[in-house]
Amino acid sequence: MTPMREALLMLVSKDVLALDSRGTVIVPFLSRKGLAEIHEVRVLLEGHAAATAALVAEPDAIAELESIHESLTAAQENGDFELAVKMNTDFHLSLCRAAGLTII
Repeated sequence: MTPMREALLMLVSKDVLALDSRGTVIVPFLSRKGLAEIHEVRVLLEGHAAATAALVAEPDAIAELESIHESLTAAQENGDFELAVKMNTDFHLSLCRAAGLTII
């Protein structure tokens, strides 16, 4: 068994992924309750990351966050929602790096 297949099957065993009737790995349906739970956890984690970043972020990290935020705002104003989603992800990951929280 390949390492990738082993990893996928481990995620299936943890109910993070699922197998369909053909044995193909898929993302399982997420209920409204499950989505609300994920949102609640993310708010707590990202709030912590923002508070930590506010205390320890270096000037270059702050400049990167400002640049990403400007790109995100411009993408939203231009109706480029695919780019806006990418910029939002980049912002959150950069915020975690600025806070020194590299595992998130």
